[in-house]
Amino acid sequence: MAALLCVAGGILVMAASVVMTRRHRMRELAILKAQGAVSSQLLYMLTFEYALLGGVAGLVGSLSAAVVAQLLAYRLFEVQVEWQLLPVAVACATTSLLTGLTGAAASRGLLSRPALEILREEG
Repeated sequence: MAALLCVAGGILVMAASVVMTRRHRMRELAILKAQGAVSSQLLYMLTFEYALLGGVAGLVGSLSAAVVAQLLAYRLFEVQVEWQLLPVAVACATTSLLTGLTGAAASRGLLSRPALEILREEG
């Protein structure tokens, strides 16, 4: 249960991060488009970047949740809990997948605009 709460919190933080970096991403994508990158390459790059970021966030969050849960079980309830890798791996993979999909979905609109239009707005 604790791992799911960490994953949910991580998803909210990642969604906020995607929205906050939108302007920076627009400029970056426009420069890459002007240099000859195609939309499919850019979408793959952004999806991979967000998935990697989500994987790291999921790993940190799920390991933190596992450590806190184990400490609480031992100190508060005086119960020995065996540490398991599967919930940590599932939380990490889930967060990575959801963050990658969220980043790709948020970036799709950026890829449809011409590079020159974006660079003129920034200029």
